[in-house]
Amino acid sequence: MTNIFHEHLTVEQAAGTKYGLRTECRFDCMLIIAMLRTWLLSWKESSGYQHDDGYVDVNGVIWSSQNWASDTDVQFIIMSDGPSLNEIRWLLNELVDCHVAAESVDFLEIYTGERMCHEKFVKTVVLPNKEIILMAIQKLEDYRKLSKIRVKKFDKAIYSMKKSAVWL
Repeated sequence: MTNIFHEHLTVEQAAGTKYGLRTECRFDCMLIIAMLRTWLLSWKESSGYQHDDGYVDVNGVIWSSQNWASDTDVQFIIMSDGPSLNEIRWLLNELVDCHVAAESVDFLEIYTGERMCHEKFVKTVVLPNKEIILMAIQKLEDYRKLSKIRVKKFDKAIYSMKKSAVWL
């Protein structure tokens, strides 16, 4: 079985550990994926909001409350030789404004989406080893480079549209 993140895995690595977490927004998910990519076997998101089928505009478009700023529940699998739950909590807590993910992450079997109280949280986090931290930093730096390229593409698209739409 092939996954979207890794081509060659040992049977032991592919077994992985299943986790669940909640984020405040989709952008948090993107940061977390970038940081955990080395060990990530699977990632599945679902919005905390349900579509509101009650409003259909004149063009037949159904509008909903689901957007990039809504809570997102995530189920993911980390390779067996990846960071532990408490190391993942530490890593997530180091991402700016990802405290909800850090305080809600748990083994999927017992995941509730509820945040752990701060007193309990600080007792559970474990500083990962140097290799894990360096790999997480490298993956975030890679994502930052990619983000800069994306910003340039947005800038070019905006410039092109404004240039073409002379009436603006």
